[in-house]
Amino acid sequence: MRLDDEIGELRKELQSFRAETRQRLELIEGEVTKQVSLNYNRAIVDYLQSATLDFIDSMKCERGGKAEARCKQKMKEIQRKYLDLLKAGRLRDSLGALKEAIEVSTGMEKGLSSGGSTMCAECMRKETDFLEINGGLLSQLTMLQEPLAPVSDERSTIGTLDPVAMERGILDPVAHRARLQVMLSIFRGENRFADFTAATGLKGGHLLYHINKLLEGGLVQQYESKDYVLTRKGLKTLVLLAQMGEEIAPAVN
Repeated sequence: MRLDDEIGELRKELQSFRAETRQRLELIEGEVTKQVSLNYNRAIVDYLQSATLDFIDSMKCERGGKAEARCKQKMKEIQRKYLDLLKAGRLRDSLGALKEAIEVSTGMEKGLSSGGSTMCAECMRKETDFLEINGGLLSQLTMLQEPLAPVSDERSTIGTLDPVAMERGILDPVAHRARLQVMLSIFRGENRFADFTAATGLKGGHLLYHINKLLEGGLVQQYESKDYVLTRKGLKTLVLLAQMGEEIAPAVN
């Protein structure tokens, strides 16, 4: 009985140690995720605030003068609500206001086009495209701020990992430096095919092969505007890889 008692106590100590270790790992993961999120948030918020108005100011109208000034003022008014909410840190509300701005801009584009004002309609189309790009970036911000899904004890053990599912869903999609370079390029906001060529040195079908691997793995997605964005799964994968990079850094150096 004494040996059984000792074994029982040892099991309790092991369970306590495992629980404490899991809590520490969750704390470390939370801190790394928070730092990545904060840095990414600052970069994207700064971009949205500065580039949006700069984009409108840079547009040229053949009519010029007061007509051009009125159009630019109207475009700024369309975007003002979501930018104000963004500055206030209300990201989800800002994303909702941005979607409303896209609807307004699209409606104005259609109205101008049907009314024969093709030149003005083209300007509104450019604004709509720009708003959709901003929408993709803002969607990534809101995804990063969402809490990680809780992991139950049954799913948290290494023994329950499915190697086939891990290979198909994560390992294979990121198993080439070019794919990570593409993901990092998107993370920096450089999210078009030409940007990926600059990041990887690859062109044409060779580059498209790696992009398709990321699309098939659900790590990135593409909008109709041809811009690519990271999915929530893609963002979480980058966070996990960043953590692993911190772990192996001493060994590499």
